[in-house]
Parts: sequence; structure tokens; C-alpha cells
Amino acid sequence: ACLTRVASAALLRPLLSALSPEYTTAGAGGARAMVWTPWAKPVDPKEQVRKWKADLRAEGRKLDRQIRHIQAEEVKVKKSIKEAAKRGDTSSAKVMAKELVRSRKVVNRLMMSKVQLNSVAMQMQENYGACC
Repeated sequence: ACLTRVASAALLRPLLSALSPEYTTAGAGGARAMVWTPWAKPVDPKEQVRKWKADLRAEGRKLDRQIRHIQAEEVKVKKSIKEAAKRGDTSSAKVMAKELVRSRKVVNRLMMSKVQLNSVAMQMQENYGACC
């Protein structure tokens, strides 16, 4: 659960910090506050939504890459499990099987994160269409 929160925060941090060019995050350590900068240009909402959606799509592609990498490792682990079973090494086969189960859970979490990113993108587009 902690990994999911950390991963979600890491994925959303660049998007949240890019809320608007006229606002910047400032502060030392963990304290962050939004600071208004009067010299920033006003942002076109349509352009802002387009940029946010592009950022969300880029993060989705990163998640896809991670999922593919983990699934490729799963294939290797399955092969290792079969080889260990043929040798009669059940203890290492059990350890690798547990690793396989953990990796599948991670893949499911990453897929859920991708679904949430897509949901946010759709909600943004829907809200923009409703207001503008």
C-alpha cells in the first residue's frame, strides 16, 4: 500500500507542480506553498488542458514500459521455477513462485495507476468541455 502511495505521488507530482505557470512551488524541505508570480503570461485554458493531457499520456507510456519490463522478468522467473523443479530444488522454486506472485500484484497496481491517469485525463477533458 505504501509503494502505491509513493508511486502515485511520484507520478502526479510533476503534473501538480505544472498546474499553472503563474504559480510556482517554493519552500525548503517538505513545506511547499504556491507563490504567485505576477510577470507570468496568462494561460489559455485549452492549451493548458492539452499540455496536461500530453503529460498524462507520457506518464501512461512510462507505466506501460514498466509493465512490459516486469512481465518479461516474469517469463524468466517462470523458466527458472521449472528448472528448479526439475532439479528437485523445491525451496528455491517456492521463493521464486512468491516473487512471481508479488510481481503480478505490482503489475496489477501499475495497471490501476494507468486507469486512474486515463480517468483524470477524461475528467479534465469533460470539465473543460463543460465550462468553455
